[in-house]
Amino acid sequence: MRSAKAVVSEKLARLGSTNMSYGTGSGIHRPPHTITSLRRWSIVNKELPAVSQIRAIHVYDFDNTLFLSPLPNPQLWHGSSIGFLQTNDSFATGGWWHDPNILAATGKGIEIEEPRKWEGWWNEQILSLVRNSMEQKDALTVLLTGRSEAGFSEIIKRMVASQSLEFDLIGLKPEVGPNGQRFATTMNFKQNFLEDLVFTYEQAAEIRVYEDRVRHVKGFRDFFEGLNRDLQSGPSTERMPILAEVIQVTEGCTYLDPRN
Repeated sequence: MRSAKAVVSEKLARLGSTNMSYGTGSGIHRPPHTITSLRRWSIVNKELPAVSQIRAIHVYDFDNTLFLSPLPNPQLWHGSSIGFLQTNDSFATGGWWHDPNILAATGKGIEIEEPRKWEGWWNEQILSLVRNSMEQKDALTVLLTGRSEAGFSEIIKRMVASQSLEFDLIGLKPEVGPNGQRFATTMNFKQNFLEDLVFTYEQAAEIRVYEDRVRHVKGFRDFFEGLNRDLQSGPSTERMPILAEVIQVTEGCTYLDPRN
């Protein structure tokens, strides 16, 4: 297992000028919202509860909400380099948050951390809330992250399994959405996902979203305000306005070990 420092150093050494480009999401014509369609968002093959069973939806972000994902250590890189490392365009394959080798190098590396359940790397308060959600019979429990489906599905499933966490859905950002959507941003992806979630489980009266990033907290709040406004003023639908609470989680600051 190479260390995260080695992975980043190698990428910096062969950095090119290639920029990533994305199409824009399109939701003009959508098929009916069904459980079968909703399952296509998820990386776990799990039967979902009936629509009539769910009254609450609990959505948890992964990085620095549930899991204390390490940031570039300022002992290794100066400020401008740290900012550069975390941008999508820092490497041809994306930045700090886009390489599974960096996440796998958390702590002492996956071979050592997995058997001990990545102890010390979880937000214990959020971990407890996830377990409470799992036990609530009328709640749908969801993990939602902007990390790529292609790069991170296996490692995130292993990390979640190490703590015996049972999510009904685990949504990672796909190359192409279930209905052919392409997503310009992580927020665009998450809003498409949440819209499908809310309209599929149309009898759910409330949704809670746990998120650490201030900008995303605002984006979610604005999204639900707009959604409820449209539901109140638009054509008649089975979906009533939903009580939406977006909880800002205090980011736990952890760094890449400078010895790795």
